[in-house]
Amino acid sequence: MHDSGAFVQAGALCSIHRQSDTCGKLLIMKAISFALCAILALTAVLVPSKAWALQPTPDGLQDLSFVSVPAKPALSVLDSTEVECLAKNMYFEARGEGEKGMVAVGYVVLNRMKDDQWGKTACAVVHEGKRTKSGKPVLHACQFAWTCDGKSDRIVNQAQYNRATELAKLVLLRVAPNPIGKATYFHQARVSRDKQKYAFHRKVGNHLFYALAAR
Repeated sequence: MHDSGAFVQAGALCSIHRQSDTCGKLLIMKAISFALCAILALTAVLVPSKAWALQPTPDGLQDLSFVSVPAKPALSVLDSTEVECLAKNMYFEARGEGEKGMVAVGYVVLNRMKDDQWGKTACAVVHEGKRTKSGKPVLHACQFAWTCDGKSDRIVNQAQYNRATELAKLVLLRVAPNPIGKATYFHQARVSRDKQKYAFHRKVGNHLFYALAAR
């Protein structure tokens, strides 16, 4: 970056040598260069990088394809166990729904963490459900089906899981835009339910996200 000292120095030289034409041009070039540097510096502060310039999509939501993981200092505050719990939930519940779908499921967990009905950590929310005396999940008696369906939890698509992990970090940092508002539930959009019980609902991909109306 240019500094104002160079501009002052150029003026001083002009005063000493009295070469008006040459000095005049020199001063103009220095002034333009200095102004450009100031504009570039201001732009870097005020205008977000392409990585965060989310693009609108036909469904009125935002395309997360440009979202990238923040710098290491921000990520260092995250608990790796919390990241893993959220990433697995996003992966198993919505890996076929694209990035918006996975982020939407991630925010269901975060919204529940703010509510006294559920746990205060991602892991507590994700693994909430009935347990046997030995601590194992009771079959089909949990909040998120994959945690108690009796099936293997082996990751079969490592690339998708890696992306889910990156997105989970962004959700936990509240960097990824929230596409579902305060929704705390979701189900397949093709499932017919009484929407009068919903305070609101929002469709993201093949899922319908909603909050229950106050009774």
